[in-house]
Amino acid sequence: MGVDLGVKELATLSTGVVLPNPKHYKTHLSKLRRLSKELSRKKQEALEIDLRRNKN
Repeated sequence: MGVDLGVKELATLSTGVVLPNPKHYKTHLSKLRRLSKELSRKKQEALEIDLRRNKN
């Protein structure tokens, strides 16, 4: 039995069975964008708090 690993398809067996490649990046892209924006906002808020603290 042979297995061919690839990028387009995860694996193709010698029997002809093709295992599809899971598209983790595409399926989780919206969640990744949302979390990235939340993190960016938190960093900006922390920076503003530090600036206000240093002014006083």
